[in-house]
Amino acid sequence: MWAICETDLKSIAALDIIATFFFSASSFCFGLVVTILLNFAASASPLTPVASFMLYRGSLFFGAVTLLFAIFGVILAIRKGSILTQIKNETVSSGERSSQSN
Repeated sequence: MWAICETDLKSIAALDIIATFFFSASSFCFGLVVTILLNFAASASPLTPVASFMLYRGSLFFGAVTLLFAIFGVILAIRKGSILTQIKNETVSSGERSSQSN
């Protein structure tokens, strides 16, 4: 049994929500990159200025944002796991507590 206070639960839930946001944003940006590349593959030879900009600048920008969001999501997921491990390590179970008081 682990003693978890309300603040610990709120911090774990907040980290989980923020990590999920970063993973979702990463998936969205990756979808944009794939859409840009698929549209380029199906387009006619001379690209319009907008299509050229999106291909050479937009895909690189959204690719970098995808990586950043994914890295932030992984860091927060690891942080959440370390908080849970810390709670487990710092908590003394009720059986150990009663044997220590005797």
